[in-house]
Amino acid sequence: MKLTDLKKKEAKAGRKNPVAKNMGVNRAATYKDRKKSQQNPRKSLKHKARMFETIEMVFEAEEKKVWTKDEIREKIKTDTRWLMRAIAAIYKKQTEDEQSNRVTSHVNNVCFNGVDAEFLSQAAERYNAGWNFSEKYVEALRRAMLKYSGQLTKIANGKV
Repeated sequence: MKLTDLKKKEAKAGRKNPVAKNMGVNRAATYKDRKKSQQNPRKSLKHKARMFETIEMVFEAEEKKVWTKDEIREKIKTDTRWLMRAIAAIYKKQTEDEQSNRVTSHVNNVCFNGVDAEFLSQAAERYNAGWNFSEKYVEALRRAMLKYSGQLTKIANGKV
C-alpha cells in the first residue's frame, strides 16, 4: 500500500458517520430531523401572526366607508351585480318562514314589502341558483329595488 492510501484510510476513520449517532435509523429520518430543526422563520406561526396583525392594523387605520342612500340608489341603477347582491342581502335578512313562503309576515325592519315579496324572493332564489336574467327582467328588478335603498344603507353600514 502506498502512503497516501494509508492517510486516506486514517482520515476516513476520523470522520463521524451522520447515521452513527442514530443507530438503527435510516438516512431519510435523520434528513427530516435536520429539516425540522432548520425551519424557515417566515413559515412559523409567530411570523404569520405578526403579518396578520399588521394587515388588521392597516384596515383599522383606514376609515370604514359610510354609504349614503343616494350612492346605493346610483349603484342599483347602474350596476347589475350590485342589484343582485342587494336583493340577496335583504333576502338573507328575512326569517326562514318568510323565505320559504315568499311572503312578509314579521315586522323586523329588514324585509321586502307585501307587494314585492314573492317577486323579489323568487329572484333571490334564482340568483342563488345561478340563473341568468334577461334585460327586461333586470329592469323590473331595478324599479322594485330602488325603494329598498334605506334598508340597504343600514345593511351596508352595519347597523342591521
